[in-house]
Amino acid sequence: MTKAMSTWAVPVIRYSAGVVEWMKAELHSIDQKTRKHKTVHKALHPRANTDRLYITRKEEGRGLLSTEDCVNIESRALGQYLKISEDKGLRSAWEEGLIKVDEDPEIYRDRRTKNRTEEWHNKPIHRQYMRQTKELASDETWQWLQMQRGEPKKETEGMLTVAQDQALRTRYVQGTIDGNNILPICRKCNMKDETTNHIASECPALAQNQYKKRHDSVTKAFQWSLCKKHQ
Repeated sequence: MTKAMSTWAVPVIRYSAGVVEWMKAELHSIDQKTRKHKTVHKALHPRANTDRLYITRKEEGRGLLSTEDCVNIESRALGQYLKISEDKGLRSAWEEGLIKVDEDPEIYRDRRTKNRTEEWHNKPIHRQYMRQTKELASDETWQWLQMQRGEPKKETEGMLTVAQDQALRTRYVQGTIDGNNILPICRKCNMKDETTNHIASECPALAQNQYKKRHDSVTKAFQWSLCKKHQ
């Protein structure tokens, strides 16, 4: 779905970059409406990190192309083309200030990516997963986010990423962060705080049921791969 949006929807506006003088508020509104539609269709959790949404999948993001960034990149690319053009008409368009920003589009792209990554990693809650897995993660850790490595349902991807962002409203979050009058203890085992990590891998009440099902599902896939390899 993300690839389809970048291929078919965003170019409708991309072609106008540098010619139509888009207002920043207009582009921001388009991105906001896009996120709203993704939320309605369960592809984006309401409390998910917005910056991560626009970071490439190879860099641990979700690869959505921001309309605002797209227009700014294209207008800068057009400006650089006019600036070095040998055609007098095109050159005069640059000299008359048709494009008001003189910046390499790749520099702008890298700066935006860096800023988004820093914003994401500086969030007190959203950065926890990245900090906890920093010493363990590799390029293979994020292969599930890349289309060529499989295509999880949009609802599954949305839930997994928001869980990594520690943004699910567990009892611990509701009691300690939201300030609600609720005990942070896990409602299944009543032993430890109900955090995302606890639910995913630490709860003894889930160990013999949900964890076992997850384990068996993974080993089934592994067994099937071995069967195909050895015929």
